Amino acid sequence: MDRFKELGIDTHGRTSGKMKTKCPWCHAQRTDKRDKSLSVNLDTKLYLCHYCGAHGSAAIYAGKGRKLGDPLVKFPTATGSNSSCPPTEKPHGDPEQGALTQKQIEWCRDVRHIPPEVLVEAGVAFASISMPISGKEKGWEKRDCLCFNFFENGELVNTKFRDSQKHFKLLQGARTIPYNIDAIRDTPECILVEGEFDALSYMAVGRTDVISVPNGANSQLDWLDELSESHFEQKQVIYLSVDTDRKGRELCRELSRRLGVDRCRIVTYGEAYKDANELLVAEGPDALLKALEDAPIPRLEGTFTAEDLRERLHQLFEEGYTSGVELGIPNLDEIMRLETGRVLTVTGIPGHGKSDFVDEIVLRLCTRQDWRAGYFSPENTPIEYHHAKLAEKLLGHRFRKDFSTEEEFARVVDYLSQRVWHILPDGDFTLGNVLSKARELVHRHGIRVFVIDPYNYINHQIPAGMTETGYIGSFMNSLARFARLNSCLVILVAHPRKMNKQYGTQKTEVPTMYDINGSANFFNMTDYGIVVDRQDEMGIVYIHVEKTRFRNFGTKGNAAFCYDVTNGRYSPCTPPPEPGMQVQPWKGAKDLFSSEGWI
Repeated sequence: MDRFKELGIDTHGRTSGKMKTKCPWCHAQRTDKRDKSLSVNLDTKLYLCHYCGAHGSAAIYAGKGRKLGDPLVKFPTATGSNSSCPPTEKPHGDPEQGALTQKQIEWCRDVRHIPPEVLVEAGVAFASISMPISGKEKGWEKRDCLCFNFFENGELVNTKFRDSQKHFKLLQGARTIPYNIDAIRDTPECILVEGEFDALSYMAVGRTDVISVPNGANSQLDWLDELSESHFEQKQVIYLSVDTDRKGRELCRELSRRLGVDRCRIVTYGEAYKDANELLVAEGPDALLKALEDAPIPRLEGTFTAEDLRERLHQLFEEGYTSGVELGIPNLDEIMRLETGRVLTVTGIPGHGKSDFVDEIVLRLCTRQDWRAGYFSPENTPIEYHHAKLAEKLLGHRFRKDFSTEEEFARVVDYLSQRVWHILPDGDFTLGNVLSKARELVHRHGIRVFVIDPYNYINHQIPAGMTETGYIGSFMNSLARFARLNSCLVILVAHPRKMNKQYGTQKTEVPTMYDINGSANFFNMTDYGIVVDRQDEMGIVYIHVEKTRFRNFGTKGNAAFCYDVTNGRYSPCTPPPEPGMQVQPWKGAKDLFSSEGWI
């Protein structure tokens, strides 16, 4: 704290946090010698006197010819380059930040209603840097900017620069984290907003446990992967106070899914305002606090009203029924389209490729929809073997050094590491424990599809007095509830009972969904039901879609595929009219997977 000492600011030996102390510039003239009018943020090194207005930064460099109290601070820069910047500037900038100008302080106070002391506590600073400009005269131009500094564990990791025309710029190559993240590490509650001024608005009314999500209303929440356990695991209440436009609503839905709808409370601002700062400016601090207080508590589990469903109803009102997402396989997309919040049950004769086709579905959802997946698949062990199978589907050839390069190996491993997780609970394969681990994958990594392969590997604990049919009904209810609460597609692989031979032949009968071993509830209580049927003599795999619960997601029908044993891919084909005739692959079928640009 030598730099504070150089300024004459007594920090009483403290090295972190926020405090108030006596102002060295006006204290001698004060009649009340006990008044501590100087606010100091020991983490950001900024200070502000509420009596004389002195403000600046203690992070000065001694011996540089600057005057005592010169509010100039030079922050570390990120690595990276940007060839489009002016040649006189360093590529990513090496901006020197100083205390806000009086004009900026007055603008924040009068226009945004953010008090000066809040700006100091939040570490908002000033810099003059080159900014990208739009319009007819595109290029770069020197602009005076507000600097929103992003600290993690007290260290600066990024800065967002904002000029008076709402142009933004981040340090290139720096880490992307939420704004003010340190403020919520150990708090029982927190508030999530969509912009820095919204965060400052809550600070202005006394709620410092607020963060602004990075990149605005972006529903890609990769930053949650590394912060969920340390910053959100123990939260009792999480307020989602994002914008009320379409993108804001999408962000709100995804945050609720990841963080848990049971502890999220949605803040609204009335029809006239779209965010927290607009409400603060128009109605004042009490109105913003009232909006926070009025955020509804999670509804009683199992009960719903039209008001609870207002957002979904309005989406239906505006857009109509969703048709689900496609897999990019034309003949199958015609009869089945998938949606989160649903259960898909897959069956078929053992050895006909149920698991392999499920992998096809999962990877297509990852590559086309940018979903993430979780597996409980004890049959697919060791897990590295399963990953090798997935890699072959992605690469389009064998997963061996004779067929792949080291670069391909690195890329496919990196891709799978960011998209697929396996769980193998230590010795406890009960449904409750498996779904608990899956819920952690939703929370920490945002998975949207979860596979249980197969049903018989679950440690089924049928209560005394309950029939197998009743138990399977309860089991399917648990899957449906998990799918609904976590907005996941749950895929269940279930084996059929022992099938009979077709009359007069040695060929096994093709099972139906009603033939799954145990109960017709597998068919009755699933949303989608498909049967994988491999016809070896014809060289065709048929996918029989036997159920789609709602007609907007498809209809019953069959889709024929050729299976490539070298890479595990399924390609649509036209079956021959008679056995022995040649199968006709669909034009472009072999490119269906690779054309998605999975890396």
